[in-house]
Amino acid sequence: MEARAGATRSWNPPTLGEQVVLLSPSGELRGAVVLCAVNSNAHPALSDDPNLTRLRLPDGAAAAKRSHRHERHESHHRRAAIRRRAYSSERR
Repeated sequence: MEARAGATRSWNPPTLGEQVVLLSPSGELRGAVVLCAVNSNAHPALSDDPNLTRLRLPDGAAAAKRSHRHERHESHHRRAAIRRRAYSSERR
């Protein structure tokens, strides 16, 4: 399972020691899906700040992005679409 699997795709396999969850609605583990990215004592979250997105790679490279306010991703896109429609209506 990946973060993205459409036009934008990602590949980030689990690492040794990473805690995962096996999702198997039928109970048959051969058909289970592995859900990665479960924080643990050995691999705690990089932050508890809801306004901060952080990434740390195995080679030590890191990135961080601070939001102005915490909001759900889909609501941001919905507002942006509404603003575009309102702007195009005003220009007619």
